[in-house]
Amino acid sequence: MAETVRAWVERNALWVSLGALALAAGLVAVGTQVAPERFYDHFVWEDLYGPLVVDAHQCRTSDDPACQSLGPPGVPAKDGYTITAELTYGVVLATLLYGIYVGLFRRFQIKADGAFVAALLPWILLGPTGRALEDADVFCRAGTHCDPNVFAYLFISPVIYVMIALLVIASMLVGVWVERRRERGWRALSALLAAPLLVGFALFAYLSLARAGDFTALPPLWFMALAVAGAWALFVWRARLGAATMNLAVFTLGLPFAAGTLWLVVRWLVGGVWSDAAWNGRLYLLAAVFVLLAAGVTALAVMALARLLSGTGALARWAGFATRVPAAWEARLGWAGAVLVALAALMAGILPNVAPFFDGVPRQDVLIPLFALAGAALLVVFAALHVGREVGKRPRALLGFATGLNASLVFAHMIDGVSTWVALKDPLGFGIPPYSEKHPFSDFLLRYLGGFLYPLAKLLMIVVVIWLLDREVGEDDDRNLVGLVKMAIFVLGFGPGLRDLLRLAMGV
Repeated sequence: MAETVRAWVERNALWVSLGALALAAGLVAVGTQVAPERFYDHFVWEDLYGPLVVDAHQCRTSDDPACQSLGPPGVPAKDGYTITAELTYGVVLATLLYGIYVGLFRRFQIKADGAFVAALLPWILLGPTGRALEDADVFCRAGTHCDPNVFAYLFISPVIYVMIALLVIASMLVGVWVERRRERGWRALSALLAAPLLVGFALFAYLSLARAGDFTALPPLWFMALAVAGAWALFVWRARLGAATMNLAVFTLGLPFAAGTLWLVVRWLVGGVWSDAAWNGRLYLLAAVFVLLAAGVTALAVMALARLLSGTGALARWAGFATRVPAAWEARLGWAGAVLVALAALMAGILPNVAPFFDGVPRQDVLIPLFALAGAALLVVFAALHVGREVGKRPRALLGFATGLNASLVFAHMIDGVSTWVALKDPLGFGIPPYSEKHPFSDFLLRYLGGFLYPLAKLLMIVVVIWLLDREVGEDDDRNLVGLVKMAIFVLGFGPGLRDLLRLAMGV
């Protein structure tokens, strides 16, 4: 019986995961009726919906004059994430990843390879460009600042990434249907793909003609017609050559979305500013170029260092030293370092609700940096021993950092880290007006070393994550899962990073 249920769940994993999310949303909806103060005021409003409303109205908090009438009285919401919100969105992401992996990748034997990454490029671009356009008041009703239309809420993170994930799932299902019916001929397949393209264009035509006042700016109708026609022509060309694949369908269906948002970004950058209220008065193009250069140099440096170490005798000496140190000592160093760093972070207020427990501890101004530095030193020693021991078992282990996919992960997260550092701290004096950080953990890191601790922590985090993922790669199934997880990690870095980069370049 258990095996039968498990087989059914795996066969219908995509719908099970979507159903689980729908059920959870239904339970919250019931909770808002039964116990509105607990479920709506202090969960839905304060943690989830309230931040979207505040962001859509271009406010910092619900206490701002333009947002004081929003939400339940006495329950403030701010433009950002709470710990509860980040945990909730993490559960949603994990549930979607399970459904996509088991229900699509495993069931239909889809490979998370370079071709699939290329197919996702239009969808990957849609997230950050859409977020930047929301910041530029595109989704505000014309003549207001800012009375948002419904699309404003869809283009605020993390809702925009959930929406894009659902659209990608739909396009993958269309692509699977196309790929499995290639024997019907390219004409039938082209007609099939024309249907969703035409539906999408019809919706855009309705918005641009009948509901134009709901937007401050939209791409021209003729441009979107060309984008849809070009996407369809690309599919027809490849289908006639016998290459009507799922990846081609996913790329084709995402192309008009990316083209429309990029049109608006380019229009703004060449001087077509449609909202003086959203514009800072300058385009910080030099700051954006600096971010790209810093991220690129860092990714290339990681690749070069991995190749250099793998091609010298230093690696063998490193491995020899590490293997002579008892494994128990290595583990103790790691735990001791982690405890000291955690203590320093808690005393410094990374979790505001826990910080009062340390109020009676004397000389915190000395203990916090002492614990942090000692813990960091112990973790560095632990990492050196651990990596050296692994290299002794697998001499080519470090070469994984020289691959294109891993370099792209470093590049994506360094765009995020460096753009956040530049926007919030303006270390090179570009004259950037003050921004604010939404994530509590990021905000904590930006308090130290002039904010440089944040991009440094991002670099260390992504290097550790890549190392841990590559260690687990074994069978082909494992490689596919690791590839999918890496793509999700890439999007989580590249999406916010490119959005911040575009905000800098556009001056919004």
